[in-house]
This record gives sequence, structure tokens and C-alpha cells, in this order.
Amino acid sequence: MKKLFIAIFIMLTMVLTTGYSQEIIYTNQVTATWDITTTLTDGRPIPAEDTVTYEVYRNDELIDEIDLPPYTMTIEPEVTTRIGVRAKRVTAVYGEVMYSDYLWSDIEGVPEPWVVRSLLPPNTVKNIRIGE
Repeated sequence: MKKLFIAIFIMLTMVLTTGYSQEIIYTNQVTATWDITTTLTDGRPIPAEDTVTYEVYRNDELIDEIDLPPYTMTIEPEVTTRIGVRAKRVTAVYGEVMYSDYLWSDIEGVPEPWVVRSLLPPNTVKNIRIGE
């Protein structure tokens, strides 16, 4: 009975802690997507005549502005990359620009926080020979 209890405890610990860890994705290209925003911060719908676009960031640097997700980007080798997005609204009547808060891939509030890392292999060894 004691062994069964310990086994269940270990399995529960592994399952529960997995949901709170940051995932690291190893690749040189990633496609990020997100839920588009359709409302203002007070809950009212964004007026149909206004324009909403999305600014895509890589490690705090603006890399593109797009109309709709998803967005595919190439990741620099040997750099851990976090991706961020914020909505940009331009009002049709006055041409005023307003921005949402940033949403970053590696922070709380993201169901499964993640970063992307692209690693390069070492060079091929050279000059293989019989030992002296």
C-alpha cells in the first residue's frame, strides 16, 4: 500500500508540475498564431470602420505588422527567442492610433509559455588518423 501511495504521489507531482513549466521549442522556424481581438477594453465591439492590425515582435524588436494571424518567422541560430504581439487600432473618423498591451510567449497568462531556440551542430571533426 505504501508503494502504491508513493507511486501515485510521484505521478501526480509530475502531471501537476508539467503544466507550470516553460516549453522550449528547438527549431529554426516557427509559426505563431493568436486569437484576434474584436472588442475594446470596455467590452464593446471595435467599430467596423476602424482598422485593426497586429505588430509582431521578436525579443523586443518590431519585425512586422500584419492584418491577421498566423505569422511565420525564421529564428536566429544560438539565440533564445520570445515572440510578442500587440493589436493596433486606427480610428476611421480621426485617424488616431491606439495599441493594446503586449502579449509575450514566455509570460504568465499564456496557457503554455514557450520560447524558441535554434541550435547549430558543431563542425565536423577533421584529420582522423591512427593514433601515434
